[in-house]
Order: sequence, then structure tokens, then C-alpha cells
Amino acid sequence: MPSSHVDWSVDQWFANFAKHLRDARGLRPGSCRIYERHVRDFLAHHFGRVAACKIDDIGPAHVWDYIKIRCARPEGSAIKTVSPALRSFLRYVAMLGVCDASLVKAVPSVPKRRLSNLPKVLSHQQIDGLLRSFASDTPTGRRDYAIALCLTRLGLRAGEVAQLTLDDLDWRASTLCVRAAKQRRVSVLPLCGDVATAIVAYVQSGRPVTTDRHVFVQHRLAPHPGQALNGGSVRRVIARAWERCGIPVPSQGTHALRHTLATDLLAAGADLKDIADVLRHRNLDTTMIYAKVDRQHLVEVLQPWPGTTGASRFCDAGTWGILLEMPYSGNQDSGDEGETPLD
Repeated sequence: MPSSHVDWSVDQWFANFAKHLRDARGLRPGSCRIYERHVRDFLAHHFGRVAACKIDDIGPAHVWDYIKIRCARPEGSAIKTVSPALRSFLRYVAMLGVCDASLVKAVPSVPKRRLSNLPKVLSHQQIDGLLRSFASDTPTGRRDYAIALCLTRLGLRAGEVAQLTLDDLDWRASTLCVRAAKQRRVSVLPLCGDVATAIVAYVQSGRPVTTDRHVFVQHRLAPHPGQALNGGSVRRVIARAWERCGIPVPSQGTHALRHTLATDLLAAGADLKDIADVLRHRNLDTTMIYAKVDRQHLVEVLQPWPGTTGASRFCDAGTWGILLEMPYSGNQDSGDEGETPLD
């Protein structure tokens, strides 16, 4: 083991790993924060605040002990990000020659139950109520309304809305350049009329004077008004709007707006490939989840119940709807890479 690593403290290991994530692996800031939080917690759990820690003392039992503790916590569902974070850290340590590369195999894989849930979607009345909740006569209201339209009409993720810049808008071609928050890819989407109108209204009569090129910026957060919003700020805009309009919804998250757009497109006759292109899914299997909520077409392909005759051979639409809401216990796919099923 290189002697320069022997004397590293927990803080030094953490700082160098964080630099590796940013500079060598090129992870996005949000992913870096998640990984860094889990690794810092793992190191603090195992070593405490010692002046120097011997990383080569870590063995499979220590990894499993930490995983069991994390699973027992109230936020145990976060284990799906803990495992890849630990795996990444142990690969980094092995790369430095501090531990055996086989230690990575001690980190358990978290099963992914693909297509096991129904996407949470909203009705047209709920979407209309959300859009009506924004004040059109205030700068913040114009900004938040434009944000909501980007989410509902274009199906953008919260992080993608936050990353939009003035340079991404091509007014002559009526297109919008989207820098995907997850795949680090660039996609071009048509700029819908109402979305374009809302953005113009905000930029011309609401956006603070700032040198920042991001479309949506902070207004009231002194002493730094004019700085770009982040994905969390976008999500809070929508959460506050739901609270303001008082409409009960299955989810106040921004992804519910994305799911709603996809199901509306499917109901209007779009095929899954078109929807995958709009949502910028790399894998068509990710889009297959929306086939489960296309009740009209599902009823058409419903097979007769064995041993029945006549009208009773088929479930009615209401019964089929109840069946669709039942939990699904299909095959489990394991892994830590790629998109989540409801993305």
C-alpha cells in the first residue's frame, strides 16, 4: 500500500473520493452529493473521528454490518443508493491499491422490481387547478407558471428545468435544447406555444437582471438573487402550488406531471416508442410501465375467464380497473445501473 495513503484521516479519504467522483468519473453534482453523504456516513460509522484510518482493515463483515444498520433505519429505502455509493468507493480504494478488488463483491445488490407499480397520474382537472394557482401579475408567479408548463407540457425532469439556459432556446426553429439530468445527453424538443409564451412573459417582465444565463433564477433569496435554481427549488415550486390550490392528488412530486403527460399521449394514440422519445428514455422497457394504465386497450385484449360463457366471460371496465390496482409480484431484476422503472 502506498505510504501516502496510510496517514489519511476520514476527512482526507472523503475529500479525495469526492474529487475522484467529480474529476475522474464525471458524476453530476446531485449524484456526487448522494454518494458523498453515504460514504462519509460509512467511514464515520467504522472509524469515528480518528486521526488516521486503516482502510485496508475493512472486510466483508464491516460492509454487511453497515448495510444491515442502514436497512433498519426509518429511511431504509435509501439503501438503493447506499449500495452503489459503497461499491464506487471500494473500487476507488482498490484502484489505489489499498484493498483487494474482490471486496466490492461484498456489497449486496438491491433488487429492482421492474414494472411492479402503477405510475401516479393526475386528472385534467387537477392539472388545470395547478396551473390556475400561479399569479400572473407577479415576477415569481410568472416564473413558477413557466416552470409548471415545462413540466406538464414537455415532461421535463425537475433537474432539466433548472438547467435550462437562454442559449438552449431556439426561437427561430421553435425548439428547446434539453441537457438530460441523468444521461448527460442533449435532446431537442419542440417548444410548444403556451410554453414559449410563458417563458417570454417571464424573461421580459419578471426575470431579475443577472449575468446568469439560466432561464429560471432566484428572486428573493438574498444576498444572491439572480442565481440559478436547482432541482430541489423546482420541486418546491410545485409542492407549494399544490398546497396553495388545496387539491388532493396522489403525489405532489414533479414526476407525477411527467407520468401524466405520458399517459395522456398514450390515450391520444401515441405508441410507446413515440412516448419514449418524448421522455428521452434510453430503454423502451422503461416506457412499458405506461401500458399498464392504458385501460381502454387492455380491456380490448382481455382474454375470457376459463369455464365461463356469455357476457360473464369478460370483466367489465370497472372490475378490470380494480385488477389493475392490485400489487404485482413479477420477476425481480437486480442491478445498480440504468434508469429506474418510473422515470
